[in-house]
Amino acid sequence: MSDNRRIISWTLMANNNESSDFNRDIRKYNHKIYSIGLHEFGISREGYIYNLRMGLQRDNNFAGRFFRGDGSVNHIARNSVPVMLEQHIIDYPHIEWHLQPVCFGWSSVKPLLDNESVNPEGRLPQNQLSYELNLLFDLFSTSRNTGTPLNIIGLELDIEATMSGDPDAIGYDDKFVQLLQKIKQEVVIPRNLKYRINTFAQWGRNNPFYYRFHNYEKLAEASDHQGNALVDEIQIMTYDFAWSGSAPGASTPVYWFRNVANWAKKCFDPKENPKSKLSMDKIFLGSAGYGVRWGIFNPEERQGRNITFRNLIGWQNGYYRHFHQNEDGVYVYHHQEYLQQAAFEDFHSKNQIMLPHVYDILSAKYGDITGHSTARDYYNSKHFATTYSRSQQGEFGNVVAVLTEPDTIDGKFAPMAPLTKKVNNQDYIFNGFIPQRRQFIPKFKTEDGQVVKYCDLEEVSEASAIYNVQASGTYKVIALLGFPWYSNARIGGTINGQSFNFGSNLPDYYPLYFKQSHWAELGTYTFNGEGSIIINGEACDSGVHIFGFVLSQTYKHSFQGGAIDFNTNVQPFAKKDKSSAPIPSNLVLSLEVLRQDARPAILWEDRFGHYLNDDFVVENGLHNTTYYLRYGTRTTNGATFDDSLGYDRCIGTITSGHSTGTWQVNNDAFGSASAVGSGDLVFNKQFIGNLQVEATLRLEQGNEVGVRFGGTAHDNGYIFIYNYSTHRVRLVHQSGGTMTTVVQEAYAYPRTLGERLTLKVQMYNGRAYCFVGTVRVFSSNGIALDRTAGGACGVYSPTPARVYVLGISTLDRWEPMEKFEIQVDGNIYKFGEESRNNIQYDEWGYLMYSGRNEINTRVNPNQFPKDYTFHIQEISGFQGSKNLKIKFVDPGLWFANCYVGDAQGCSIMYAGDSYTFNNLMNIAVEEYGAKGIGLWTLGQEDPQVFEIVPDTK
Repeated sequence: MSDNRRIISWTLMANNNESSDFNRDIRKYNHKIYSIGLHEFGISREGYIYNLRMGLQRDNNFAGRFFRGDGSVNHIARNSVPVMLEQHIIDYPHIEWHLQPVCFGWSSVKPLLDNESVNPEGRLPQNQLSYELNLLFDLFSTSRNTGTPLNIIGLELDIEATMSGDPDAIGYDDKFVQLLQKIKQEVVIPRNLKYRINTFAQWGRNNPFYYRFHNYEKLAEASDHQGNALVDEIQIMTYDFAWSGSAPGASTPVYWFRNVANWAKKCFDPKENPKSKLSMDKIFLGSAGYGVRWGIFNPEERQGRNITFRNLIGWQNGYYRHFHQNEDGVYVYHHQEYLQQAAFEDFHSKNQIMLPHVYDILSAKYGDITGHSTARDYYNSKHFATTYSRSQQGEFGNVVAVLTEPDTIDGKFAPMAPLTKKVNNQDYIFNGFIPQRRQFIPKFKTEDGQVVKYCDLEEVSEASAIYNVQASGTYKVIALLGFPWYSNARIGGTINGQSFNFGSNLPDYYPLYFKQSHWAELGTYTFNGEGSIIINGEACDSGVHIFGFVLSQTYKHSFQGGAIDFNTNVQPFAKKDKSSAPIPSNLVLSLEVLRQDARPAILWEDRFGHYLNDDFVVENGLHNTTYYLRYGTRTTNGATFDDSLGYDRCIGTITSGHSTGTWQVNNDAFGSASAVGSGDLVFNKQFIGNLQVEATLRLEQGNEVGVRFGGTAHDNGYIFIYNYSTHRVRLVHQSGGTMTTVVQEAYAYPRTLGERLTLKVQMYNGRAYCFVGTVRVFSSNGIALDRTAGGACGVYSPTPARVYVLGISTLDRWEPMEKFEIQVDGNIYKFGEESRNNIQYDEWGYLMYSGRNEINTRVNPNQFPKDYTFHIQEISGFQGSKNLKIKFVDPGLWFANCYVGDAQGCSIMYAGDSYTFNNLMNIAVEEYGAKGIGLWTLGQEDPQVFEIVPDTK
């Protein structure tokens, strides 16, 4: 018989109740179970082993320890392990029984791996653990009551922790391997035990980063002191993708399961990794026997509850309704019907999904979206709607004049195509113009009988436009403008004889560059029946777009995102007697929304795909665009006469641009747009404030790639560089082409040439803070620079590279991504705004905070979870249709679903069944060659899973 399609499980649900699900299942299906880990033992940071059911009881003289300081047995801890487990070990010796000590949490795992602090017994943690493991195997060698030998043949170590709170910790993958080697040498080999470990699910090198001490490659390649594979088996915990503390979802989505299996195969299969001492037939993947029910009706209760498969069946058959526990621990059942409801299959996991007491689901996939940057997308098996950026709406109060074209205009200008723009929801057609500079033109004159060729300004005045105003009173004057580039962003003139100028001192973070048009408030002026707005071309930048003006008593920019509209339809459920259950008197709207932490306000972000349809860029390259202009001296209109080309012209020269080399745009082999080239791809603007520059790129040849910042010229500034050959990072100062290393160090997580890399620099108050991905390098206090201005920024790559994203942001303003509204029955319900300490909004809706971490400004200084959460609004119950609008006040929010449910209780439930399990088993064994599935955990599962695996005896 092939030794695969095996099930291993654990004793989490074990007890001394004869009729419990665990005991019933093991009696009935023991012949289907390959191995069971005795999940009864905990490991403390000191290396003590304690009873998991009792806890360590640190404040009670470590009362949960199995062994006292002198090595004697604590029989209270010993006897708290269910005695029926011992009988199962005796009755079912064909099951491979393992002791499974577990160490949970970074506060315990880190000291255990560091192995530096001597405990009260005078031992280091790992020495204490080794010592007590040997005592533990002696203790559980015989039954406590009869002395019958217990056939425990293996050790299964479960060392689990997330490192998300310790992002700078390095080297713990090596320390984990060293711990495993020590335990094998001192416990496993002397006792001739099998050796199994549990690892987190990973789907790439250091991915996810917070589980990085479980390094599959190092575990695959590690050996014991005899040169053999370090462990006999590994169980990869491919469950809890969604869990009770997360948003609702499947514990094991199939696409994620495959991602993990693919990475495991690359690491453990000797055909993929010749250094591996293991093989895939020693690997178990995982599947959850349990499900989770998440309540979505009580804002104060956000944690889900684990359920068994039998619980799911009970809900489907109407045996349950929603409840809570009061202060005395008594279950209080809510006033709602016992309803029979069907479940449906989740396409991505083959789980059953059930929605107890939910009357409607409004999915982002089907709503009507509005707003220029609002779109639908899809990520991790979930559809969502979002607004990528806000747009200026312009709110005018008491409009007295809309000036759509000048009454008179002359001088040097170019007319613009008509633009339709709304003013308080009414369309107006604006006929604008572009002021232009007078040009030098060739002229001829006779001096001393000789024809002299020279250059002079053309005989036309600078542009002048007059808008006559018929109004009395004091009003705000709002201009409708377009700023196509930073040097095309200034207008000036007079309003009723009073000089005005707008655009000369705009901050880096002015959010309305590059828009076709936008409203700009010029100030407040008094009109006495007649007046005028006069545009003086000499006070304007050439190329600025001027469309017209509005006079009103009040004005707000009103930056807004888009919205998504739904029509919900609530109808009654049928009761068990087939009569209609009453509609609840109150319903809840439970919105599933992912909020994100505020981001530095974007100055420039480029993903390059839009250039693929730009004929100029396709033919001439990015380096010939205004955005990424290549450094060089160019001929322009000027005062010098020239006829060297065979015709007369007036020329001057100008040196401009920051980029070097050649940069094109195309799709990579995977269809992702990118800038492709070598040299420097630098945005053609020197910023003056604190900023952040971030680039996602892929080096195709060579060794080094980096990001530039603080540039004052094409050959002056700073470069943060990663070297693929040496796996080192360095910060370089460039001056006049000479490059001097400021600081360098080894990077702890080497990257492979050809894989994507994200580099980020924050330049704040004259110091640089550098990151590879999310990993900070160099000093946490930053590196001192010789300048404070952000300067020119971009990418450095002396050899060919692809740039997928280039983002430049200011650290002097932050854009929140948290607020949204629900509109129903004429009411507006606001959600998501975080309370902050003395931080106000500016006129553009940015947070007026200058710094590197906006989270520090919050009353509750915690990051938003990178997951969906529920935001709940109670409304009166109704039957039939009703319109509901969800409005994105901020950009960057992800809206997935709105559930309309009973305010007394409604839930979302995911649970696997035998079909779920069989599907994962087939993938694991048949596609990836794994040995089987770890079922977490026995007693929670659909019992039919055992009908689809072979006998083990």
